[in-house]
Amino acid sequence: MEGAQLLGCKVGQWPMTYLGVSIGISSKRKAYWEPLVKRFHSKLASWKADTLNLVGRSIIIKSVLDSLPTYWLGLHMLPSRVCDRIERIRRDFLWGSFAGQEDFKRKMHSVRWSKVCSSKDHGGLGLVPIKVKNLALLGKWSFRWDKERHRSWNIWIRDKYKCPKHSNLQESLVGKRSSNSLQDMVSAACHPLSKRKLDRGKLVWRLGNGIQVLFWEDIWHEDMALMDRYKKLYSLSTLQGISVALFLNQWQLVTSVESLWTRSLRAWEIEELNSLVLIIKDFLARRGINVPGSGICICCGILEESAHHLFFECQVAKKLWQLVCLWWHLDVDLLEGLNLFNLWDSAKLVQNKKAKVAWKIVISATLWTIWISRNDAIFNSNHVNRGKIFATLKVLAREWCLISNIISDCSTSWWSHNPIEAITKTESVQMHALFQVNWDLIAFLDGSWKVKQGTSLAGIGGYIQKKNGDVILSFSGPCNASNALQAEWSALSFLITNFAESRWAEKSLLIYTDCSNLVRKFLELFSGNVDDAHIPLAGLNKSIKVYIKHISRDLNCRADVLAKTGAQKTQMARLWAQK
Repeated sequence: MEGAQLLGCKVGQWPMTYLGVSIGISSKRKAYWEPLVKRFHSKLASWKADTLNLVGRSIIIKSVLDSLPTYWLGLHMLPSRVCDRIERIRRDFLWGSFAGQEDFKRKMHSVRWSKVCSSKDHGGLGLVPIKVKNLALLGKWSFRWDKERHRSWNIWIRDKYKCPKHSNLQESLVGKRSSNSLQDMVSAACHPLSKRKLDRGKLVWRLGNGIQVLFWEDIWHEDMALMDRYKKLYSLSTLQGISVALFLNQWQLVTSVESLWTRSLRAWEIEELNSLVLIIKDFLARRGINVPGSGICICCGILEESAHHLFFECQVAKKLWQLVCLWWHLDVDLLEGLNLFNLWDSAKLVQNKKAKVAWKIVISATLWTIWISRNDAIFNSNHVNRGKIFATLKVLAREWCLISNIISDCSTSWWSHNPIEAITKTESVQMHALFQVNWDLIAFLDGSWKVKQGTSLAGIGGYIQKKNGDVILSFSGPCNASNALQAEWSALSFLITNFAESRWAEKSLLIYTDCSNLVRKFLELFSGNVDDAHIPLAGLNKSIKVYIKHISRDLNCRADVLAKTGAQKTQMARLWAQK
């Protein structure tokens, strides 16, 4: 009371009426809708339906009755019982059943109400059912929810219910405790009659200045949101939930594209990025913003640039791949339908294992050199020279192969015209170096283990030879091993045991294996010092001079074949030289 007197206003009661709508009472209760029903009756009391024909009554229904509940229907979902009462009032008035509220007359309804509410093209009067109008008015909030993101009411609701900026009304509020009005809006948006029409996939934004449209989440380019087209890039983006205008502004200001992502992009993600960059470039170019290389491939200057075009379809790239195939003495027919996966799979055409790896290195070097040349042409305005690119990739691939120990310095002279021969000569040099040691005998061994159809297959194999190449012992057969290291150990034990019992035991023996764990285990077990080359083996009658050393798998291929063959056998095969 004191507050009312101080402000000079009246003391009201709760619930109250504001703009014709009851406040303080649930819209689910019948009492909430009574004022609306009474307004219908009060309006009908002054109308003389008997003095109007059918056309006049239909016009009054459209112009007067349909305007009465508009505000109500835009805030709440009309209960079924109230909807039926209002529809009954409209039907009775149309057919002249009301001459006044006190003088009620019942007249026959000549046409089914659903037929009356159909369009005039289909024989109806074009009246809109109350339920449909209610869904349409509530559904409009779903449209405004996306369109009016900058409005205060929208910002306030999203902040209160922690709604993402790009989510629609249904996604934002379903399952959350909200007001009756918001719940009714969600129910209307999810109703079968409106859900399909309010599908976000069917709403396309008119971009304009790009301030209101979200770059990733809204449909503004073609018929799909960029977040759906580039799902992986969206999950890695640091610029989610911002407008097109702000995103492009950030994109132009950054000095490194990597700052736009939470981590460095993988090779297969870069292709998606290139496609996205083309969209951005095209967008800027159509608005008069000059971007070097926009749209057109800088290498050929004919077709639009894309990752696939740049690396495989461009005339410069095609000719470059032909030169690479001729360099490696491969059939140029593999360039038909060329893509990265087919090109990578073409390594199976090369027989030598090291050559397969070298071929993949050459593929990587070619792709990298094309990319570097393309960037050099864009940012430094240098001309794309196919011959220069080919020479550069040869040098780059050679350096990478040298680092990988696929070729050696002594064979680099062969690399420029016959890379297979360079690899073969490197293997010959490396194999020859294995025999340039101060040991009497050289041994190679290997173990094989795998599980096939639930069965463990293990085998061992190896051989001992003189430095002149004469083999004095060769063995191959099965073993009882439960893992790869045990198979390697079985091969080593078999070789040393047979060597110690032979007439060659007085000689020094150098053993080569491609299993580094075997070398470590052997040295630690028998000497306790991994640097000790002379190992007296416990349990043997005589001391033998043995050294074990690790080599690459490519140099141990013969022992590898013996071990894998032994896994298929049922008994051990051992052969000593007669002399």
